[in-house]
Amino acid sequence: MKQCTISAWLILAFLASAASAKDTPMTVDQCPAPVQAIIRHYSAQGTFEAVAFDEKKKSGGPPTYEAKFTLRGGRRIEVHITPEGKVLQFEEKKRQN
Repeated sequence: MKQCTISAWLILAFLASAASAKDTPMTVDQCPAPVQAIIRHYSAQGTFEAVAFDEKKKSGGPPTYEAKFTLRGGRRIEVHITPEGKVLQFEEKKRQN
């Protein structure tokens, strides 16, 4: 009985963390105008892939829009943007072979 209860709690904890870690996929048109401007800026340097909204409920940070791009030359980047259009983080992703 005790092992069954522990297993159930572990499963519930896993499901809760997986659900809260999900970003909400969006279209560019659904983003605020300042975020769209940043997306257009990076799109001019390569190919826009996707954008998602992350409320940061789990980490406690500010909500951000996370936009992914492939730049000319094959570099993949992810840009974290506030709703006001400020770039908080710029990550270069490893290339997929």
